[in-house]
Amino acid sequence: MKHPYLHLITSVLIVLATALLLTIGCGNRGETPEGPKAPPQVSKDFKNHWYDGKAELSSYALTQYRYGQPRKGEAVLVFVTEPFDTELQVKSDREDENDIQVLKMNQMRKFNTGIYPYSLMTSVFTEVDTKKPRGPVKMTQSSQEWCGHSWLQFNEEKRGYRYQQHSYFESESDAEAYFPVQILEDGVWSQIRMNPSALPTGAVEMIPAGHFLRFSHITPQAYTADAALKTAGDSTTYTIEYRGISRKVSISFENAFPYRILSWEEVQEGRNGKMERSAAYRKGTERLAYWTLNSIQDSTYRQNIGME
Repeated sequence: MKHPYLHLITSVLIVLATALLLTIGCGNRGETPEGPKAPPQVSKDFKNHWYDGKAELSSYALTQYRYGQPRKGEAVLVFVTEPFDTELQVKSDREDENDIQVLKMNQMRKFNTGIYPYSLMTSVFTEVDTKKPRGPVKMTQSSQEWCGHSWLQFNEEKRGYRYQQHSYFESESDAEAYFPVQILEDGVWSQIRMNPSALPTGAVEMIPAGHFLRFSHITPQAYTADAALKTAGDSTTYTIEYRGISRKVSISFENAFPYRILSWEEVQEGRNGKMERSAAYRKGTERLAYWTLNSIQDSTYRQNIGME
């Protein structure tokens, strides 16, 4: 015979488990409120800023070219440190011997093309080290719109970067390849935040940004690019100009730590031969444990960083 209180006990356990999951959200599980443990190879300033249990959120006014026309939209950059399981290549639920500390960057771009919207998201996971230049251990990029969605991913393995691609286009539906561990353009943003003086300059071999590969429908490969740093006043601009393809990228950031991204610009030749200029300018920045701010009342925080 079933216990008369079995149903009640089961219901209470379900409620408690649900409450726990909602509290955890996408925050750092199993860690203290102060955040994950900082690795030894970081400065005191870096540790105090990036290991306080919060993320940095910045919003940007975006102009994104698509189908030969400029589209007004919004971009958001999220930077946060977290433990990363190198064996599974995902965020670690609990720290163990396979974990490293990474600086994660999530970059979102949203804009409309005529009647339908576009949503782009790039996630980059870079091992935290403020003394040496570091490439991403993982990078993913996805694009969603009414025609369908596309996705690509780089994972660092012993033999190099393992590349995977999936798309609703027949010619790009499923692909997999290996590349030597080379510089990813999408990894430059995190290197700026950790140590911009370690950015590569001169002639470099670099794989272009994931959203550019998606929009241009070109096979991923490294191209020779000329990279340079130029300081003017309180900001520095890192410029990447590719030789084999029409693409020039400029990222401007603060000279002083924590090197916040101020703006960026992408210039390339469109299908009709016209030069297209996409750009974004920062509207606001806040440091927040955003994964805990999921109630209706918390929507006011969006206004604090200039989000629409």
